[in-house]
Amino acid sequence: MLTFFRIVKFAFATVWRNVWLSFATTLVMFLALFMVTVLILLNVLATGALEVVQDKVDLSVYFVSDATTEEVNVVRTQLQSRSDVNTITYISKEQALKDFEERHSDNPLIQSALDELENPLQPSLIVKANTPDQYSAISEFLTSEQFSGVIEDVNLDDNRQIVEKLTSTTGILSQLAVWVSLLFTIIAVLITFNTIRLAIYTQKDEISVMKLVGATRTLIRMPLVLAAAFYAVVAAALSTALLFPVVNYIGPRANAFLGEVTVDIESYFFDNFWLIFLAQFTFAVVLAVVSSSIAMRRYLKK
Repeated sequence: MLTFFRIVKFAFATVWRNVWLSFATTLVMFLALFMVTVLILLNVLATGALEVVQDKVDLSVYFVSDATTEEVNVVRTQLQSRSDVNTITYISKEQALKDFEERHSDNPLIQSALDELENPLQPSLIVKANTPDQYSAISEFLTSEQFSGVIEDVNLDDNRQIVEKLTSTTGILSQLAVWVSLLFTIIAVLITFNTIRLAIYTQKDEISVMKLVGATRTLIRMPLVLAAAFYAVVAAALSTALLFPVVNYIGPRANAFLGEVTVDIESYFFDNFWLIFLAQFTFAVVLAVVSSSIAMRRYLKK
């Protein structure tokens, strides 16, 4: 127990002795953790928005008014055999009329017109592809000559531009997160390495005396490792603390920007708070311990 307290005491002495360098090391670790986590959260936001928008994209296939059930089923069967088709929903003329009346229930003019007319709507199929880029091929297939006497119109509910932009944004954020992570990791490793190297240099006389009086390797090395771990813990705590106001700021504004597409990034953050903190903490501590171990292996022998 006494040895443990000595190790902790020496560790804090190491931090305080090089206070400005310790501050710089902690700051770089904090920036690395914070920037990467923010990029990951933005990527989660973009991915969530992408999933919502993708679900709103579909292909409507309208049949001629006198199309028989057999003809509709032929088209449906051929669509089901395609690997790029995810789901197919059949809407009869009667169901289409019912849905139309419900959507315009507050418009008496439309209601009176429908009362005077026979059902003017057509049977249709609502087709959803596996991915947005597959709709063009499905549309070309349905507008081919073989269906010209059965299908009257093929209409794409075109949110594809939004989907493509969100897909592009998600890809960019993913790549950016990787490169920023790599850059800040390298910088943090180098700074932590140099901080421990300077700590070894400034304490070389003390370390020599400790070796002469028979101090164990643990007593000599562990304070340096704990000092590096201290930088990591403080950096992770600061990063997580700052994420609270950032998420609260980004969430409502992102949803306002996306309009009808709503992604609850705040709930995601709070639901995964401990996982996010633990991931930051683990990454920072591993980085600090590895950096300090390399520095000790190289310079503590001298």
